[in-house]
Amino acid sequence: MARRSSSSSRWRYLHPAYYLKRPKRLAFLFIVFVVATFAVWDRQSLVREHEAEITKLQEQLNRLQDQGESILADSGTEQLEFIALSQRTGDPKYQQKDMSVGTSWNILRPETVESLVYLWRFTGNKTYQEWGWNIFQAFEKNSRIDSGYVGLKDVNTGVKDNMMQSFFLAETLKYLYLLFSPPSVISFDEWVFNTEAHPLKIVPRNDKVENEEGAEAKPQSKAVIRPFGRKQGRISDHN
Repeated sequence: MARRSSSSSRWRYLHPAYYLKRPKRLAFLFIVFVVATFAVWDRQSLVREHEAEITKLQEQLNRLQDQGESILADSGTEQLEFIALSQRTGDPKYQQKDMSVGTSWNILRPETVESLVYLWRFTGNKTYQEWGWNIFQAFEKNSRIDSGYVGLKDVNTGVKDNMMQSFFLAETLKYLYLLFSPPSVISFDEWVFNTEAHPLKIVPRNDKVENEEGAEAKPQSKAVIRPFGRKQGRISDHN
């Protein structure tokens, strides 16, 4: 479950264990979506062998929320550095906590809320809704201005930037809306969201249809659409 980056020789790991075995690691807000990714895979019975690791990732998310609540909910930094107990060397800043702020800006990214939506939909645990509400209240407290919402240059000082990112409207607020909507609103059994939070209808390869009398007809194989460059158009294979 890994692939080599085309721009470097480093591996990008997608294996759940990768996020659990590093004694000193950085937690970037924009990779928190990986929790939702593994939850979806597990729900589809594709990675049952990783169920224990996915559970540990969820526990890590719980711990991140509990111990870093003042950082994540009140100020919302985008990067945290975790320091393992074995690596504490007497530095005062690590005596009472095992994480510290990395980068200090926040531009209202959607990935945390995205994971909360999937975890809430799949578990029914309202704790994830509570976390989402805390995030929304933090946006209202720290980023709301008369004309909209803006990011923070520094979460420690509260200094604001002068920009509302388009993904805040297109993704962050969309996921917050879904977090507090009934599961029937854009059912995850019928729709999937791409990386930009655009809903795409799920069309099974062998979708069953009904004939005119209402009886179930023979499954019909769907055409496989392979996209090419815009100038080339696309082709279909009929199996």
